[in-house]
Amino acid sequence: RRLHRDIASLLQESAGLDLGVRFPNPFIPVFRFKVWTGFLVIPAHERRHLWQAEQLRKKPGFPG
Repeated sequence: RRLHRDIASLLQESAGLDLGVRFPNPFIPVFRFKVWTGFLVIPAHERRHLWQAEQLRKKPGFPG
């Protein structure tokens, strides 16, 4: 929840800035992203985590 609040704050603070600026990917420096792409990747990544947790929860015998 804190991360989501921080991201929402960051989005508000970046209003009016050029989000088309490119920056190196912190995990794969060869790839460069635009700032706005980073704002799209974060929620997509979070959705993946939620999907993974749901898949685990559906497994027979969970949580044992």
